[in-house]
Amino acid sequence: MPDQMEVKAGDNILQDQLKEGNQNTLLDFGGKHANPLTNICCDFNQEQLTWHSSSDRNSSLDDYDTPTWANIQSWSLDVHGTHGASRPTFTAIQVADCLKVLEDNIKKADEQDEKLVATICHHQQKYRLIIRELALLKNAQEDLEDLMLIAWDRLP
Repeated sequence: MPDQMEVKAGDNILQDQLKEGNQNTLLDFGGKHANPLTNICCDFNQEQLTWHSSSDRNSSLDDYDTPTWANIQSWSLDVHGTHGASRPTFTAIQVADCLKVLEDNIKKADEQDEKLVATICHHQQKYRLIIRELALLKNAQEDLEDLMLIAWDRLP
């Protein structure tokens, strides 16, 4: 999905913020770890959202990348985030599909992270060995230079 979608006439404040690159304003709407059922806007049931899609469903947010889309949808449900902002447009099937893809992506990213951490640890160990070897070589160089100085000064 593209990072930003084409803004159409009548888009709301939240979409304007996204167009302007102000995604960070979406991130704090009462805490991600709070119970999501606690602060649902009181007119949620008037949205006529369904488990499955309907032909007249607002799909204006569907072109956003999944993290941005999920953030907008969550923010639009919150009692503190609904003043002049997007209204929720999701379906349960849509959320389930996004969640499955996201879980797969998280699993892949976790695996890549583990491999990268292992590679970093390996390279850190290798680096420490090289640094020790380098210190030994430099000490040996100093010893040999001292011996050469003694040889030039004292040997016939």
